[in-house]
Amino acid sequence: MSEHTQRSISLALRTSYDELPLLRHVIRQTLPPLSQDQQSRYLGAVTEIAVNAIDASKRAETIRVTLVLAPRPSVTISDFGSGFDPAHPPASDSDSLGQGLTIAAASVPGIIIDSSPSGTSVTLPYPSAEQIAS
Repeated sequence: MSEHTQRSISLALRTSYDELPLLRHVIRQTLPPLSQDQQSRYLGAVTEIAVNAIDASKRAETIRVTLVLAPRPSVTISDFGSGFDPAHPPASDSDSLGQGLTIAAASVPGIIIDSSPSGTSVTLPYPSAEQIAS
């Protein structure tokens, strides 16, 4: 197999917060180990994005999660909501709500957001081997 071949696992999770522990478990068991601090930040960011996807997908029964294993690990969470302009994320009515993207971006550099009227996908790059070693 070529070193550049992408290997991935895709999951369809119900649009329920009850699925979040399963998502975190699959990531911990599938991707390379992280330090406790890195794992906490990464899984916190994944949780924020997954909650956003669940909230946006009220008309759908599932969200899609793709774990890319190689060559560069990442997690992509996709919803089937109405999308938004990533340059102008939706405003919240509360100072404590609607901050998921901001929190995730601060915790995981290099987040990629792809949004259209048919849904949003957010890719969270997994820490590199150099970042894991530090």
